[in-house]
Amino acid sequence: ARTKCTVTAAESITIHKPSFSFIQLAKDNPFTFGVLVATVKTGACDLLMQYYSGNEHIDWNRFKLFVGFGFAYLGVFQWLIYVTLFKRLFPGMATFANQSLREKLKNKQGMKMLVGQVAFDNFIHYTFIYFPVFYVFKEILQQRSEIGDEDETSRSPADVIFGGLSAYQVNAVQDNLAIWALWVP
Repeated sequence: ARTKCTVTAAESITIHKPSFSFIQLAKDNPFTFGVLVATVKTGACDLLMQYYSGNEHIDWNRFKLFVGFGFAYLGVFQWLIYVTLFKRLFPGMATFANQSLREKLKNKQGMKMLVGQVAFDNFIHYTFIYFPVFYVFKEILQQRSEIGDEDETSRSPADVIFGGLSAYQVNAVQDNLAIWALWVP
């Protein structure tokens, strides 16, 4: 036999909000939240790439390098660029970002600051900071994959940096043209 269950208004169910909220964390601690997202996202992307690339085993040392890159560069360093430095170089950027499209189109000073941000990002940040760091990071990964025997010794940090910067020098024009094509009209 079935039991009929009814709930009266006096017996209504109270739903409690969870004590932890990612939205509240983002509002209260934007730096911590940004670093956390960059770190987790970068690590997760590496795990997915390793899995879908057909690797038999997860390379946990490679994963740690990606997590470190996500934390240090994409989390901390880019916060320093896009929040701390841009706030100083382009005062009023937060106000402009919160305006409606109609207001933005009328805001000539805001539009100039936007062009300045895109120019700084493309012609200074990517060209002289991001790509060199990326190529050194890539060189570290390639060095690790080339060292198979325990008898082989790794190169010095200076050699790894030089190797990464040399690889960037070869690809600099092509890489920068590609990133500029994405952001520069």
